[in-house]
Amino acid sequence: MFTRITGDQKRYVEDGNFEIMDDCKMSEAKNKLSSYCKVDEDLVHLPTFYEEMFTGDPNKTVYELTHPVKKPCVRKVKIEAAALKDQANQYASLHPDKTLDDLIEYLQRFYNRDLKEYIPIIKSALCSGLNKASI
Repeated sequence: MFTRITGDQKRYVEDGNFEIMDDCKMSEAKNKLSSYCKVDEDLVHLPTFYEEMFTGDPNKTVYELTHPVKKPCVRKVKIEAAALKDQANQYASLHPDKTLDDLIEYLQRFYNRDLKEYIPIIKSALCSGLNKASI
């Protein structure tokens, strides 16, 4: 977190003879003793901001540090074994001429990911009631 200047202090800086910047690199912030930078509706004192927020990258700007880019959350949802077995059985009954490789390729396209960890489940579905040679 960093110290924001608001209210009376903000008005004092705005009315005074202080430099107010829209944005500033951290490499410049340390040495600008009487300078301030806008952050949303508030101000920050650059040397103080430098002490509080410097990450080691001198090319980062005040804006980048106060408005970090949120990385998208990517979750890998676990495929339920029962649903996968049902799908394998349906595929086998609809396509008796297909091989196990065809089934795995179909399921990888369907789920849009690698299914190596699910191969034992797929094989167990085919062994329990289906002719191995048909798939």
